[in-house]
Amino acid sequence: MVEGARTATAYVFTDDAGDQETFFEWGASAEFARTEAPALDFVHMATADPDFNVRVAEKSKFASFDPGQDLLCYSADELEIILANIDILFSNNHEMNRMCNMLGLERTALVASIPIVVTTRGAEGSVLCMEGREYHVPVVRVEAVDPTGAGDGYRAGFLTAFRKGYAPLDCCRVGAVVSSFVVEKVGTQTNLPDWDRMLGRYRKVFGEPGKTFN
Repeated sequence: MVEGARTATAYVFTDDAGDQETFFEWGASAEFARTEAPALDFVHMATADPDFNVRVAEKSKFASFDPGQDLLCYSADELEIILANIDILFSNNHEMNRMCNMLGLERTALVASIPIVVTTRGAEGSVLCMEGREYHVPVVRVEAVDPTGAGDGYRAGFLTAFRKGYAPLDCCRVGAVVSSFVVEKVGTQTNLPDWDRMLGRYRKVFGEPGKTFN
């Protein structure tokens, strides 16, 4: 708790074409820059102070990272350090291209440097890259009402499945299923499924998930 500071808030505006623009008020999150980074067994890093995220990645045993709208805040050196210390990278196509430009790398070289890379591509689904192979995962088709939070839902589904011991490809499919629930209702967390509800839709689309431990 930070006395006298406003709660960090994201304002997301969606136009009629489904394109979005986000404004973020840091509020109490500014305190991250002055906070000692914890050493964690498993952590996912999203919106936060870049230097804090770098320090968390360096100290944690297992880390995943989503640069999101904060990518513009990272220096090339900070980005290089954090990518060298993570186990999973989540990004969309735009973020992937920007990271490559910032580091002067081809996409294949960046992807090869990280054990698991998941790139979301909107209506085209997502791509999982690991161990030199690439796997395409389609979206789960539903009547979309609001795209806000679809990416966060995907990552939450993926990481929940990953912690349960599912193989990365199945984790991507779980992410796609969770995203399909998110976009069906207005709001980011108004239609999040529990595990059993997610599995019901998963089985209809992808069949029975194969539970293989990582």
